[in-house]
Amino acid sequence: MRYIFNLALRWEIPGIKANPCAGVPLLEFKDKKERYLSQEEAKRLYDAVCQSDNTMLEYIVPMLILTGVRKLELFYAKWEDFDLQRRIWRNATTKAGKARHVPLSDGALNLLSSIPRQKDCPWAFANPDTGKPYVTAFVPGTRHAPRLV
Repeated sequence: MRYIFNLALRWEIPGIKANPCAGVPLLEFKDKKERYLSQEEAKRLYDAVCQSDNTMLEYIVPMLILTGVRKLELFYAKWEDFDLQRRIWRNATTKAGKARHVPLSDGALNLLSSIPRQKDCPWAFANPDTGKPYVTAFVPGTRHAPRLV
């Protein structure tokens, strides 16, 4: 609500003279639970991904697990962003809009070396049909599901 009223003030919406939410403290979430895949769950996920019609999922899902980056950060990764000698990925597509450096483990480096490269395609995880970054990824066993499982 605070953001909505701030926008109304910024856009000078008639009738809005002040933000009634100003000064109201934001609710804090202290009981955030972190959950990680077990080894068995990760193996089941990888097996399902390998059976998918989307051949890039077998690279996308493990890289998400190995690096912890957001899906769109991975989709817009370019080959030039990876410094394999220094084992660093300079990720310019972060949610905060600021570049950050993601360390690359041995597993991530091995995975990157196994990805089939498309000629004249700058994207590391490009759609093989279009040569462009994915907007979403398909659920194993389906063709049009809207997101990863």
